[in-house]
Amino acid sequence: GTGVLAEGLRSWCPSAQLSLLDADAVAVEAARRNLPMAEVVLADGLGPPSGHPGLSPPFEGRVPFDLVVSNPPVHRGHPDDLTVLQRLLDEAPAWMKP
Repeated sequence: GTGVLAEGLRSWCPSAQLSLLDADAVAVEAARRNLPMAEVVLADGLGPPSGHPGLSPPFEGRVPFDLVVSNPPVHRGHPDDLTVLQRLLDEAPAWMKP
């Protein structure tokens, strides 16, 4: 998205290091403008890009995250499309601190 959730988290915890991702290039550009201190990447999930398992995940080499916050596009124009949410739930544990 445009960084609204991230800005809310930053106001709650100003020292937080923010890493944002979105599959929409326009949203990524808006987030970069709204949160210039954040790492913002164009990606469709935490794992390798869909259909390209040989490519690197967007945050490869990063330390594990303390928190993953998401507002996934559950409906994506179709009723009850939980694909994005399920993928996030499957991928997130590998990126979290114990």
